Amino acid sequence: MAAAALLFMAGTRAPAVGATLGRPGVAVPLYVLDGACADRRFPQMAGAWALGCVRGGQVDRAVRVTDGREVTISPPLDPRFTAVSAGIGPGSAVLVEVAHRTRVVDLDARGAVDRSSATRLPSVPVAPPATSATHFAAILEDQVEALAHDQRVRHPFRTAASGWYAPALAWPIVAWVERTADGDENVWMRVFEPPEPARPLAQGPGFQRHVVSDGRSLAWVEPGGIHLWDPPTDTHRTLPADTGFHAPPTLSEGVVCWEERRPPSGQTESRADIDIVCSDGLRAEGPGHQLYPSRSGPWLLYRSDEHTWLLTAP
Repeated sequence: MAAAALLFMAGTRAPAVGATLGRPGVAVPLYVLDGACADRRFPQMAGAWALGCVRGGQVDRAVRVTDGREVTISPPLDPRFTAVSAGIGPGSAVLVEVAHRTRVVDLDARGAVDRSSATRLPSVPVAPPATSATHFAAILEDQVEALAHDQRVRHPFRTAASGWYAPALAWPIVAWVERTADGDENVWMRVFEPPEPARPLAQGPGFQRHVVSDGRSLAWVEPGGIHLWDPPTDTHRTLPADTGFHAPPTLSEGVVCWEERRPPSGQTESRADIDIVCSDGLRAEGPGHQLYPSRSGPWLLYRSDEHTWLLTAP
């Protein structure tokens, strides 16, 4: 493993021995979450919990980053059909698996607790789902579903959403990606309650994709940057970025983080390193690639050197 530091201002990459979770400005390895997941979106952060895979590529382990407490999730969740979010309570998390059945798991001081009731959808989604603390959204073959975790009355909306990109959920708004006949990709949205017609949120030419949400705001990748929209205030802004080629951005409490391709001095673009940049100044950079960012409050989870790392903002 490269010994060079990962920097945030004066921060460093901590050695594996004696590292303290949550130490501001220091990247700490979470070796327990180094197992390969069946979906590269994991490991992920949700609330104060880091979620990943130990056995069989399934989401079966949670680490509370405030104190290092480990919780086993049993039975495990299939990461291809699982979404996570901060929960309602402080530091809590919600995990929703939307496959042949819908399963909702709460992570809090009690550990991992399955809810007794959940909605069953008519078919398996064609893309990863999205969830907030209270609602979830899923893309089926020809429709988008969005409803409360414990709601059983469905109100599906027919659309031609792309079958790869996960939707984004800022209830009552759901956003998704559609591909045009020319091969461009656009971001569409719909207000589900009270129901409104779907409308384009970001259109080409080119690729508008990787739409994400933190439950309030939305962000997506567009040519040359990342666009952020805050629906309650209808505020828009664009951040210059060379991203969208690998993993989607991550959004938490209005802060967006993304993979940035940056050529080292004297090297060509094809030899560029990939680092992680956040809109609040937090950065994960160093030798090799820093990949798959997942932000929750002050915590940034990512992968580098085939390990999972946790970086805490000051």
